[in-house]
Amino acid sequence: MPHAWAARLRSKLGAGLSVPSCRDRQAYLAWVGCRKLGKACVRTRIQGSWPIAAASNDGQSLFKRTIRELTMGSMIFYDKPVALNRERHKNLKLRRKPGDLSFARHTNSVLLAATEMAEAAKDYPIVFIGKENGPFTLAAIVGLRDGENLFVQTNGQWQDGAYVPAFARRYPFVLAENDDAEASLTVCVDESYAGLSDTEGETLFDDAGNESALLQAAVDFLKAFHAEMQRTKQFGQQLSDCGLLEPKLIEINQSGQKRVLDGLYIVNQEKLSALDDDTTLALCRDGSMGWIHAHLMSLSNIERLALRRAEGPSAQPEAPVPASEAGANTP
Repeated sequence: MPHAWAARLRSKLGAGLSVPSCRDRQAYLAWVGCRKLGKACVRTRIQGSWPIAAASNDGQSLFKRTIRELTMGSMIFYDKPVALNRERHKNLKLRRKPGDLSFARHTNSVLLAATEMAEAAKDYPIVFIGKENGPFTLAAIVGLRDGENLFVQTNGQWQDGAYVPAFARRYPFVLAENDDAEASLTVCVDESYAGLSDTEGETLFDDAGNESALLQAAVDFLKAFHAEMQRTKQFGQQLSDCGLLEPKLIEINQSGQKRVLDGLYIVNQEKLSALDDDTTLALCRDGSMGWIHAHLMSLSNIERLALRRAEGPSAQPEAPVPASEAGANTP
């Protein structure tokens, strides 16, 4: 069910236009911007809401942060996403601070492509997120409470030696789906990013309004990531169709406190072992079995994540959260 603001805009736009089923107002405004800016937008043609929640000792939810995932990906890092426009942004420049991932400091999970699992499984618990019967995708858990990323250090750098998911590396750019018959996507940029200005950095467009080498490389990366996320959804659906995914509630006991992660799914190992030979062979041949084992092995990182939090500067007793605030982020 769309939020009230989306319903109002839907009625104004008319029955003939499709409104994305997202709860993120900024993502919606970016979509509207794509429609309004038309041909000046940078486009590329390429063929819901899933929670990870933590709970307190009494089992009541302290937070529920929703991964708002549109067809083009999530907007969780993007404070002001707008369609990249050749006219409006003709003088825009990008100045990157090497290794600065401070924008990811306040998320406890990051979407992940299946092809990243071999590396990501070394550092993070990898789980499936979705709803019963799908669709499903993958997420790497990077924190145990809302607004916590245990891998972003105080200087904004990601933990040395830890794999940085492509989901974070694509920032400040993102793809937004257009409402057209050509299945095209529009490149958006977070205008709030401090590294964007008209005075410093590398240009995004040349004098003729064409994409610079920097922007073209960014678009190529976005397209590749989008394709891999589509493949990841197919992988999740394949496992769901085989009856392998089951909801999982993970309890972590630390210093007398019990923390619970829910709203996630994992592979049932007994059902995996009970698959018939033909299905098992198919999963091996298409590479899915390797991804399944990477997922299962990664779950041991949950304990390491708890230890990381206990040893880090954020391992301080949490103040009680009023009930009125506890439900503030519940979708």
